[in-house]
Amino acid sequence: MATTFIDKYLDWVKSNTVEEQLADGWTEIATPFLDRHNDGLIVYAKEDRGVITLSDDGYIIGDMEMSGISVPRRMKSIQQFLSGYGVTVTKGRELQVKATAQNYPVKQHLLLQAMMAASDMFAPAKGAKKDTIFLDDVVAFFEKNDIFYTPDAQFQGRSGYTHKVDFVIPKSKMSPERFVYAINTPRANNIAMTLFMWEDIQKARRQSNKMMAILNDERKIPDEAIAAFANYDATPIPWSRRDDYIMDLRIA
Repeated sequence: MATTFIDKYLDWVKSNTVEEQLADGWTEIATPFLDRHNDGLIVYAKEDRGVITLSDDGYIIGDMEMSGISVPRRMKSIQQFLSGYGVTVTKGRELQVKATAQNYPVKQHLLLQAMMAASDMFAPAKGAKKDTIFLDDVVAFFEKNDIFYTPDAQFQGRSGYTHKVDFVIPKSKMSPERFVYAINTPRANNIAMTLFMWEDIQKARRQSNKMMAILNDERKIPDEAIAAFANYDATPIPWSRRDDYIMDLRIA
């Protein structure tokens, strides 16, 4: 059987993940997934009586504060955003999930998705004065143009991982089911993650579906990013040209 994008992706993750046992019972898991600074994300895991706690050790919220984001004012939005991944924010401002030995890989994958997505979505916008995030803008666009959707849907892929999809638009007589992702700062790393998630879901779905990604093009989107979507028959939608795709997004 030919090697697929999913196979290559999972091999890359496995070969570039390093674990180190710490003195206090925690395990540090260095991953190849990058935040918006292109720094590798680290997850910490600790087992106690069969319950595994997974944490980012406060990194994501701390990075928001270092970037000048008013975390207390935005905490409700942050918590709501992360809840779509099953991730909570502790009193110590850690992103955290609980897992068992059986669902640990799925929970760690969701935590990493949440860390990458939060780092992307809550990145300070250049010259922005409003207290909204890009995802809010996409929702407002959908509602203004009668684009009906289900938000924060979760699907299990062929790999066994569970993936969150920002918006699912049901199929109609004229259009297949559409999975729509919102990407605030398109980069090679988060685009590769998005393509992996979609293809993994697609391989496990019986009905046909299409992937669309709404990309914030406040800054120039790299040409290789657009090419990556084209290679997987996915549709990139630059935010500045969103009105051109209204009919593609509606249930017709």
